[in-house]
Amino acid sequence: MPRITAISKNNYLKDKSIKKLLKIALWSLVSIFVLTVLLLFSLQFAAVQSYLTQRVADFLGKELQAKITLEKVFFKPFSTLTLHNLAVVETSGDTTLSVKELHASLNLRNFFNNKITIEELKLEEALLNYEVYADSTNLTKYIRLFSKPKTAKKKPSKKLELKIDKIQFANNKLRLINHKYKYPRRGVNFANLYITELSGTVDKIKIDSVKTARISKLTLKERSGFSLKELSSELVLSDHKMEFSKLVLRTNRSQLRDYLAFEYNDIKDFGEFIDKVQVTLLLKNSSVDSRDIAFFAPDVEQIRFFTEIKRAQLKGTVKHIVARDVDMTTAQHTRLSGNFRIIGLPNINKTIFDFDIAQLSSTAPDIELLVSQLSNAKTFNLPSALHHLKNIHYQGLFKGHYNDFDVKGNLSTGLGSLQTDAHIRIDKELAYDGSIKSNSFLLGDFVEQKFLGKTRIQSGI
Repeated sequence: MPRITAISKNNYLKDKSIKKLLKIALWSLVSIFVLTVLLLFSLQFAAVQSYLTQRVADFLGKELQAKITLEKVFFKPFSTLTLHNLAVVETSGDTTLSVKELHASLNLRNFFNNKITIEELKLEEALLNYEVYADSTNLTKYIRLFSKPKTAKKKPSKKLELKIDKIQFANNKLRLINHKYKYPRRGVNFANLYITELSGTVDKIKIDSVKTARISKLTLKERSGFSLKELSSELVLSDHKMEFSKLVLRTNRSQLRDYLAFEYNDIKDFGEFIDKVQVTLLLKNSSVDSRDIAFFAPDVEQIRFFTEIKRAQLKGTVKHIVARDVDMTTAQHTRLSGNFRIIGLPNINKTIFDFDIAQLSSTAPDIELLVSQLSNAKTFNLPSALHHLKNIHYQGLFKGHYNDFDVKGNLSTGLGSLQTDAHIRIDKELAYDGSIKSNSFLLGDFVEQKFLGKTRIQSGI
């Protein structure tokens, strides 16, 4: 009997201890819950949020040897984060980052599965100053601080997935200086960019090895004077290609619609745009001014042209353009439709034109204007006899330089029609060899000898 009594007493003590432990555990859980609720509730107050944020900013500032200031913060747990007047200033006095207002609409429902979704991010009057050095950047220390150190033994943890659905920009700035490339360059210098007035919307964002997004009414200005008045497009971006479909692109003096793609081996190829960047253009109801091309290919400054494009398919580099199904107008009375290749721009004196012309309409004054602009000459004068031709319409082939070329086709003029298969050279005088035929041509008006009148021509030289 005594032994049985002892066992019962021990069981009683054990039960009592378990109940006590359960009670402590329950009160601990309740306390944690209450503290969590109080913490979340206290975070509703701007004073508490600003106090905690400034503490974090002070700590990060010491770790990063930079001055971090934040005037105001508002955080609504699991849904909204707003920052006012954030600034990161280095000890040198240079500002790495500043933001007048950052507003983020958050979705943290999958936070414990390492997934954070920013449904909408708004940046107002922000500045990012990004500098690239030989072996690092000015952002390297910030990246290292927020990157977990790699350990060989530890199993790789699940990466944090950050998804941004939509970004709105309002009057932002971006400065990019790549100290590895110090060559001087006119126009847009990709080693020394300074972009201002960056505004617009980017949504439908997918970030993988290939990035995609929809861009709506993006605007900006660059220190060179280049102005992007509107970019609206579906964007596909990879390491070697930028592709813009459903395109509306308006710049200082040009407007492109439909499709544009740049292909390159490295982004630095834009520094040698004329030779190294492959361009594909599918255009309709567009206009191109050479002065806008010159921002990216400064050598084009020496030539000048403006053209309205009803439709065209172009592929190649500025130095070697292949165009098909072209229908374009330029100058006052010039229209060109057909297929062609242009090889050698921007040096007009060495440029070869290879045209299969469905229709070419022009006048002598238009030709003089176009040649003078393309050759960067003050004036270019055709022989006076060519002015007597008035309106010129040509169908056929044209190959050669602008002033030394072969033609084979039908030429209709204000003086009559000609069938040509000849080599023509235009200098101070007009010279040709080959054959020219006509059943009725006002040769007298052409050579300023009225007594000749209408003449039938059949010549072969």
